[in-house]
Amino acid sequence: MPFIDELIDFSLNPLVALLLAVITFLFPSFVNMILYMLYAPMFCSKVKQVGLLGFRYEKQNSGKWESRGYKPMIGFNAELVYDLEKCKGFSPKQYKDKERNMLLVIGFTGLLIGAGVLTGCLFWSHSIGNEFLSSLIRIFGSSWFVFSLGYLLLPVFVLIKINNKNSLGSYYQEAVGMIRANMPFEQMNLKSVKELNFKKVTYAEQIMYFPIYFEYLDCCDKFDKMPEAVNEIESIFKPDPSTRAELFCVITLAYYYSYHCVNPVLATQYCQKAGDFLAKDTDSNGMRIKAFYELNCCRNLQKATEYAQKANEVIDKFSTGTEREYERKCLARLDEAIKQYQSQQPSGYGF
Repeated sequence: MPFIDELIDFSLNPLVALLLAVITFLFPSFVNMILYMLYAPMFCSKVKQVGLLGFRYEKQNSGKWESRGYKPMIGFNAELVYDLEKCKGFSPKQYKDKERNMLLVIGFTGLLIGAGVLTGCLFWSHSIGNEFLSSLIRIFGSSWFVFSLGYLLLPVFVLIKINNKNSLGSYYQEAVGMIRANMPFEQMNLKSVKELNFKKVTYAEQIMYFPIYFEYLDCCDKFDKMPEAVNEIESIFKPDPSTRAELFCVITLAYYYSYHCVNPVLATQYCQKAGDFLAKDTDSNGMRIKAFYELNCCRNLQKATEYAQKANEVIDKFSTGTEREYERKCLARLDEAIKQYQSQQPSGYGF
């Protein structure tokens, strides 16, 4: 029949096959997100944020999920953080082992599911007399398996990268391990990317490393090295940040231009780029950044004081010991900046 022949030609069109593959990507993407959510507690982790076709939701400490806006994205994803209560007393090696095992278990589980779907689709396609539907089913199964294989190979590549001692990824993991072990920043002796001089440094590695290196410089009062670090990250930064790692860079830059190198225009740009990630942040560091921005860029003493008070109220719940002590130092600077600002104003001004 001519109609069936047209459908067969249509299904074998490379562009149609590509479109079907893109649509099929949504299924293994959703399964991968569910696997992360299911396996996280087994590896002392918990889901912090999920992305549903671009709509992002973040889980608060209270257990409530809040919207974090929309960023165009195909597929689904879940971002995890360590459950610090379950990880008390962990050594850097234990953290590393947990992360490695979780990535491999999720990857292999996803691949087994993909292989099952492919096998089922191949058997199903042979039992259907309609070649059009048969080809669609084969494309669906094959695409699912390929994407599942990719979800396994990507973490394997990441693990190989971070275990390579001559890489920024490995150096970053060592720094994270020291923070998790509550080593003070003053004892870490972290180096800049330029000083480390690794042969090949990826964008992802630099994005992950920058906030930690900046905190190290800030905590150790090495302010003279900040401009170089900021210029280096800004030279490679994408105009539309979307990942959690990129957003941490954004709020770090917002803080830099609100306190260390006050520039209301740039500070406002970075606050806007951070969007709900900063606006709805109720942790101590988010409140502190917003307080410095309101004080030095907006000249809103009342708002700055409110944010500073909220930051101090939740400081004991913030992160690990190393970053908590760094945050206390930042809040002490904030309190001093507010007092200095008040002393420079006529009585009653700013309230």
